[in-house]
Amino acid sequence: MKARCPVPLFGLGFYFGSVLTASFQRFALGCIPGRFASAFHRCMAETRTNPPFPRSNSANYLKMPCSCQIGFADAVRLSLNIRTVSRMLPPMKRFKCIVTNDDGIDAPGLSILTDIVRRFADPVVVAPFKAQSGVGHRVTTHRPIVLEKRDENRYAIDGAPADCARIGLKAICPDAVWVFAGINPGANLGTDVYNSGTVAAAREAALLGSKALAISQYIARNETIDWSLTGHHAESAISEIMTRNLPETHFWNINLPHPIRDTSPIDLVECDMDPFPHGYKYVEHENTLVYQGVIHDRPREKNADVDICFGGRISATCMPVRLRRMET
Repeated sequence: MKARCPVPLFGLGFYFGSVLTASFQRFALGCIPGRFASAFHRCMAETRTNPPFPRSNSANYLKMPCSCQIGFADAVRLSLNIRTVSRMLPPMKRFKCIVTNDDGIDAPGLSILTDIVRRFADPVVVAPFKAQSGVGHRVTTHRPIVLEKRDENRYAIDGAPADCARIGLKAICPDAVWVFAGINPGANLGTDVYNSGTVAAAREAALLGSKALAISQYIARNETIDWSLTGHHAESAISEIMTRNLPETHFWNINLPHPIRDTSPIDLVECDMDPFPHGYKYVEHENTLVYQGVIHDRPREKNADVDICFGGRISATCMPVRLRRMET
């Protein structure tokens, strides 16, 4: 049973609210829970491009915060489009999940991702003591792993991100349904997924039979991250991707574009992973070799994840683990 958003109230409420003040519109939109908001906006867009009955000639339109216009007939159309919204929303029932990263327990991206997940689930944070970026799918088997409880449902370990997924699912919260990894400051696109600790945590979770996603924020040339905007668009992307089918032994790899200037909706595109390696070289310096390469100039395949993300849209790739289960 999927949640039902009170669309008739909001659809008609926006219209009649226009007679009062624009403040009413902002108040009404603010009343929609964050996980409903992106679905509400997409429903509005679908309603206007594919209305259930012909558009009226009503001239009494008003400006909405979601950057569209709505008249009385549009409000009625929106009210009739409940099924569209219902398809977009994840189930209301809460569930347990693991939240991890490769940047360490105190990283801002981890805190923001935990806050997002807490709106629809009960997260248990299991993250490395310190940054483990670029460690890939390393796991610790040759020594004991120190586990430190920082707070209720918040643990730090002296291991790699894949260790966090393992310990979270095997020792701390075995009934977790999802594992969320991120938000990584920097893209994990194309062949980056093989060195990324963030992606490795999600991959390990998929290997263990859990649903999982990794989410990263691309950083454009000469730009910095606005974490509040990243959090806004990450929530929208996660809410949407969780409504899509995730085959067994697969996980999602999501990358947000950059720069992000405001909260205007950004298209999410399901796409393939780019197959091209980075364009890089090594330059000799005294007795060393120095890596030289610019991520922004990397080669890319049209409509693959690098092209989608660098082009200003959210890329979402369903990554296969490709395991064959042994028959018993």
